[in-house]
Amino acid sequence: LPELPLVPGSCAALRDVSIDGVAFSPIQLTQLMDMSPGLEELRMTVRGDCGAVLQKCMQVWSRSLKCLSIAINNPSDCSPADEYPVIRTPMPKLRDLCMPVPLFSASTLAFTPNLENLNFRTELSQGIKVAQLIDENVVPCLRKVELQFSGANEVHAVLEHGAFWEGYEERKRAELDLAKELRRVCGKRGIVVEDKFTRSKEFEVQQNGGFDYVYSDEAFQGNSQ
Repeated sequence: LPELPLVPGSCAALRDVSIDGVAFSPIQLTQLMDMSPGLEELRMTVRGDCGAVLQKCMQVWSRSLKCLSIAINNPSDCSPADEYPVIRTPMPKLRDLCMPVPLFSASTLAFTPNLENLNFRTELSQGIKVAQLIDENVVPCLRKVELQFSGANEVHAVLEHGAFWEGYEERKRAELDLAKELRRVCGKRGIVVEDKFTRSKEFEVQQNGGFDYVYSDEAFQGNSQ
């Protein structure tokens, strides 16, 4: 095993950390990084200003992390854009990744060659790029993709302008198009795709060994009544 850098108070034997009910600050993340240089599994929530520190954490844990699940407490308070995405170092042992934009971007996949399970909350543009990279076999070990569409912009529109329904149907149609494209590229490799359309029987029927999609006005418009 490679030697791990140790600092006073560190615990090289600590492998699994799961934290609920609190969003870590940059200082707390730095302390965790120093304390556990050989971390293999991490599940936690961070504040929006942790981008730069998370980059450092990913570098330190790049040789050991196998499972990573990070959420953002308040996406509107995120660090400057140049601090994201946070994975910029090859992570050859990482098998399970759950992370939202902006912590995650499609470029992250170039650093996770052995990833098996991907769960990400994304904007449409990043989702399209992910589908392209899957089609190019950038992540050859991938078995399952779980997609959640980012709602931050929609929530902001409601709070600031009351404009939630402006362009709503167009956004939902674009989300459906992305869901169809993901199933197309993943279906060729036997990769399972799960998203909100998977749980809506109006959209998906299996035909002739492939997928066909049924557009339902009720599914898109039901919440507007």
